[in-house]
Order: sequence, then structure tokens, then C-alpha cells
Amino acid sequence: MLTGELKLRRLIREFILFEKNQQEHFKKPLDCEIVIAQIDQEKMCEIYDYFNDNSIEDKDILNISASDEGADRFEEISIDSDSEEVKDAFKNSRYSSIELKKSDSVIEALTSVFKFNFKNCDLSENCAIVCVKPQPGNFDKFTGISFDSSDNYKSQIKNQKFEDLDEMNWFLHDLHHHQSGIESSGYDNLSSKAIAGEEGVKKIKNKYNVDKSGKEGIASHIKDKSALYRYDSSGYWIEVIGLFFRKIKYTSGVGSRDIWASIYSFCLNKMSKPEDAFRINFRIVNDPKDSSKRTLVSPTENKNLQQFFKICKETVDKNSKISRVKKERIYIWFV
Repeated sequence: MLTGELKLRRLIREFILFEKNQQEHFKKPLDCEIVIAQIDQEKMCEIYDYFNDNSIEDKDILNISASDEGADRFEEISIDSDSEEVKDAFKNSRYSSIELKKSDSVIEALTSVFKFNFKNCDLSENCAIVCVKPQPGNFDKFTGISFDSSDNYKSQIKNQKFEDLDEMNWFLHDLHHHQSGIESSGYDNLSSKAIAGEEGVKKIKNKYNVDKSGKEGIASHIKDKSALYRYDSSGYWIEVIGLFFRKIKYTSGVGSRDIWASIYSFCLNKMSKPEDAFRINFRIVNDPKDSSKRTLVSPTENKNLQQFFKICKETVDKNSKISRVKKERIYIWFV
């Protein structure tokens, strides 16, 4: 095939992806399509039960995983595990995953039996499909209001679309918890090394120093000040990044420890390549109206944070769950 034709096909595919269900929320198109469905612990058990039919020799179910949030110990499960143990794990898991073959029969079963809606998917393409539950966005997440029966919940399923950008932001944020919780067998739902790698974690802990006045300057912006007084400088810089997110209204209200997961989501849907980091202006956290306040981010520190986000983007693109999906697969993630 001619190189020009290959380029044209790629451009057409990227245009189509951006026009479809979720791609407008990303700087770079995903190699998967997203389906929004009613998914909970019970539904994960039912889907597993259906596709794990022992009477079928060539099963459509390829892989399963589950993890409890903050568990001291959580038994790993696999497709070879006892079916009752698997269902018990799904019922008690904060995070779980089922990987299926992408075939006409699987899509028909998910549509007719479990009411999944693939209307926005191009089923002739061999790209992966990721199925997730509706997302609450900021309002529901921080007021504790149940959104299961809300118009927003129903609208997302009906239209197969996250209605506002922050719903996608929070989905990707929680996806890191999902990934980390499962990969650590429930030990920890957050991994800074999976986001910044060894290099990035070392830099933010030990290379980017901050003086006492800097900590006093950021303290007025946060509730939990204990993170600022760790033995390393990471607490300070993570809080500065959290303040930056609040300024741009990205996952607004995210808690101190949880800022790492928002860095993960920011890398996925706000950056198309690592070099995009050098266009980020972290100095918007400074207060230009009050010269008596300490400048939280100097020009040099801005460059340091840009370099840090470049490393994060490289790491997240390599390690994130959504970057590692395989073609001709359907993933059902309880996130």
C-alpha cells in the first residue's frame, strides 16, 4: 500500500474517532472506543457467569481481575479460579475487570442480555472497546448525592457520552485507582511510580527544593497541612500541582494524596505528547495582586514542573491501563 494512502487512512480514522463517543475529551485519539453501561458488582458476577459457561470449550472470556480498596490481603483470581470464589471476589471488590473476545456473538449477548449499547462504536474496526459505568462528575462526587437514578446517569447511558468534560476527567482519575488497586492486589490504590517513574519520583522528592516561606505560602490554600512537612519536598510540589488543577478547574476539590491520580488523568486527556508539558504555565498559582506573598512558582521552578510532567506523560503513556488495551478485545471495567 502506498505511504500516501496509509497516511490518508490514518487521518480519516483519527477524524472519525474524534467525532465519535468520547474522543473530543482527548488531545490525542484513543486506540479504543468507550461504551457506557449499567455496571456494578452484581452485574460483573452475572457477566462472568454467562461467559464462563463450562459447556463451551472455546470460551469468550479471556481474563479477569479484582481488588478490594485498601485490603490488607486480597486473593488474586484468574479464569482458572473456582467460579464461586471469583463471584465472591467480584461482589466484594471496589475494582474489577473482565476481558472478552470482540466477536459478533459477544456483542450480541452484551446487547440483548445485559443491555449494553454499542451504537457509537464502529464494530467493523478491530480496535478495543472499553465498557464503564456512568460517571458522576464533580457535583455528585463531593456532595455524596446518589446519581444512579439521576437524569445525568440515564442521559450518559442513552447518549453513550459523558455529558461534560469533568466526568471524563474523573473517570480517568479513578482509572488509576482501578489499575493500581488491581496490580497491587488491593494493597494500594495509588502508585506514584506508575505515574512518574523512578526518575520523576526522585526529582520531586529530592531535586526541587523549597524553603520555609514557600510552605507558608501554599499553606493558606490547603486544608491538610501535614503533607507539607514531610522529610522530602514532594508534599509541597504536589500541593502546588493541586492548586494548579483548582485554578484550571480540573478535578476540582481533589484531595492532597489523590492529586497523583489527577496527574495521571491530566497526562491522558490534556497532553498529546510529552513535549506538551513545556506549554503548561504553572505560574498561574502565584498571586499577582499581593507582592508581599511568596512567589510559589518561579520561572526556574516552572521549568522543573514542566520537566516533571514530561516524565509523567512518558510514563503514563507507557504504563496506563487504557494505553495497553489489545485490539479485538472488549474490556468491562468496574471503576
